[in-house]
Amino acid sequence: MSFVGRSRVGSGANGRARFRARARVRVAGMAQLARAAAIVALVFACALVFASPAAFGKVGRGYTLVRLSEVVRSIFYAPQYVALARGFFEDEGLRIDLSTAWGADKGAAALISGACDIGFFGPEAAIYINNPLHPYTKALLSAIPVPDPKRKHSRIILSGDLPSPANPPSGCKFRTRCPMACELCAKKEPEYRNVGNDHFVACHFVKPNV
Repeated sequence: MSFVGRSRVGSGANGRARFRARARVRVAGMAQLARAAAIVALVFACALVFASPAAFGKVGRGYTLVRLSEVVRSIFYAPQYVALARGFFEDEGLRIDLSTAWGADKGAAALISGACDIGFFGPEAAIYINNPLHPYTKALLSAIPVPDPKRKHSRIILSGDLPSPANPPSGCKFRTRCPMACELCAKKEPEYRNVGNDHFVACHFVKPNV
């Protein structure tokens, strides 16, 4: 990540070119910071939804497991390591496993960089930000500002009641806040399935990509 301070870049075409190049580097650095902050926000937002009632108790409370699988270590993941080292996640009743492999069960791995989508499918959160398909994923990502003012971006506002970990709703756990919810969502819990290219989603409305 690079940051640009004040400096004399000269005049004329060469000077303007150097200034634009430095400006692009600065914007790239700011974008990296924004992306890192967005990832941390997603981790907390998704993990807290899955936190068990015991997570809000005192010493000896239970912990909700959230696995974050990474491809490479980079500046994007630094905030997670800092938060983990300082015990921020444990304070929220969360046990974070920053693993470097999928593991035996792909469906159990919560990925930031891989092929999973956020879904209310079990005791672990799955985080996928590259190609969101689940309605909850899209809603969370819509809250992230778009750096390009020319790009159209609409915020998805979720309404309805928050699902209770102690008394979760029947069927899909997200249906009380989902704008797409129907009668099927209340009767049947969506299957956590591969919809194509090892992208796993738990939603009745997401069709397999064949």
